[in-house]
Amino acid sequence: MHGGEDARAIVEASRAIVAADAERAAELVDAIAPTCARVFLASGAVADGAAIGVVEHVVAKGENATAIAKRYRIGTGLIARLNRDYDARSLAVGRRLKVIDCAHQPLRLVVVCSRFRLLVWRGEILVAALRVGLGAAATPTPRGETRVVLRARDPEWRDPDTGRIFPPKHAGNILGGFWMAFAPGDDARFKSIGMHGFTGDSPEVWLEKQGSHGCIRLLQDDIAALFDLAIEGTAVSVRD
Repeated sequence: MHGGEDARAIVEASRAIVAADAERAAELVDAIAPTCARVFLASGAVADGAAIGVVEHVVAKGENATAIAKRYRIGTGLIARLNRDYDARSLAVGRRLKVIDCAHQPLRLVVVCSRFRLLVWRGEILVAALRVGLGAAATPTPRGETRVVLRARDPEWRDPDTGRIFPPKHAGNILGGFWMAFAPGDDARFKSIGMHGFTGDSPEVWLEKQGSHGCIRLLQDDIAALFDLAIEGTAVSVRD
C-alpha cells in the first residue's frame, strides 16, 4: 500500500502549482510527477486515497468491467492497469478494485506548450504530467479549448504530406497504435488534430520539440496511460 504521505504530497503540490508563477509551477509539476504516476497509474492501494479521488469499488453481482468503467467515467483499460491479477472476463463478486472516480470530479487535460507538458487534472488535483512533442513552427498546435471526441486503437494513418494511407501495424504508420481525436471546434481550428503515440523516430528527436503537423505526440507508455484515463468528452485546454 502507498502510504498516506503520497496522497498528502499530491494535495499539497497541486495547491502549490495552482498558486505559483509559471516557472515555479513547472518545477513543482516535474517534482511531483513520479508520485502521481505511482499513485494514479499503477496498482497498489493508496492510504487516504479518497482525498485525491482514488477509491475502492466492490464488485456487485451482475457487474462487468464496462459498467464499472462507465460508473466512474474511466476507460476499461484503467481498471486493468490499477489492479493486479485482473481479468475482465471473470470478475468475482466481492472483489475490491482500485479505481479513480472521475464521475464526481471529471478529468481535464491542459497542454502547456511552452513547457511541452500535458497535465491531467481531476478538479484541483494533479493526476499526471506527461512530456509531449508539438506542432512545427509552420504547422503549430492550435491553442484554445476543445474535448476528446474519439479514442481509437490501431487506426490507419494518412500521411499529410503524401496522402498515402498506412494500415494498422504497418511500419509506416507512425501513430503507435493510439489515436485520440479532438473536437474540431466552431472555427475548425482543431480539425484533424489529436493526440497519439509516435514511432516515426527516436524520442530524443521529437520529444519536447516542435515537429508535428499540429498533433500532440506522446511516448508509447504515456499515450497508453492517457488512453485509459481520458475518455470521450474529456475537456482539453491548449495554451502557451
